Amino acid sequence: MHFSNAAAELNITPPTLTIAIKKLESELGFVLFNRKTSKLTPAGSVLLAGAEKILTELETINKKLDDLSQDNDSIRIGIEATIFSKKFAILLSEYITCHSDISVGLFRFSSGLVEPYLDTDEINLGLVIKPPQLNDSYEYTDYPKIEYGLFLNRNHPLSKAKSVPAASLNDQSISILNFTEDIIEPMQRYFDHNGVNPHRGRITEKDSENVKSLISKGFGTAIMPMDMLNKTDDLVARRFDPPMLIDYVFVYVRKHTLSRQIRRMIKYMISKAS
Repeated sequence: MHFSNAAAELNITPPTLTIAIKKLESELGFVLFNRKTSKLTPAGSVLLAGAEKILTELETINKKLDDLSQDNDSIRIGIEATIFSKKFAILLSEYITCHSDISVGLFRFSSGLVEPYLDTDEINLGLVIKPPQLNDSYEYTDYPKIEYGLFLNRNHPLSKAKSVPAASLNDQSISILNFTEDIIEPMQRYFDHNGVNPHRGRITEKDSENVKSLISKGFGTAIMPMDMLNKTDDLVARRFDPPMLIDYVFVYVRKHTLSRQIRRMIKYMISKAS
């Protein structure tokens, strides 16, 4: 095998591969490749056979660990936001479909209750808006930022704009309906950073579809994830300028060891949402 071809397969440069091989040969005390023919030396053949055996054993061990993990655990996800990204829900549904042998449950909690339920082990994973102060009792893994926008009645003056300048939020004609406690703090940080102080109304309605129905009838506006807008909705959603990007995190108890299937699901969700 030519080193250049091998380097291309490994997605590294030939000099990097050459250095790595020389380092390995130095550690082992044997020449592994014939530099003229690019073929393995006897020592190289012995090393290759041993490495292939080890990789096969690792594959077997990983399979057994997967089976053990599936027998002993399920994925129980708690979410704090009553309004959260539709994309997350779609990705989670796709993951469940592809892993029908894994038990996955999704539970919704009022603001501030995800962590207590993690402590009692009623759930083993949470997805929450990233808190300003992280708690040392928990581990956090960043989920891709979710963009929030302003949902408007089609007759609202700002509905004709391509985006909503942050400064326009000071307009008294904008009444933002607060219906999720967990989004208020990151929203306020965005307002403070951009020097705006919009008028905000209060409602008790928690269901996103009912909130959108209120907006379509002219009862104020609301800030929700951009992907919550459906083609059939009788309203519009406009991005903010600058964008309002909200940090989300997966959270779990630090002293608890996550199962392999939970770690795999987190990796899948993050990679697909990026």
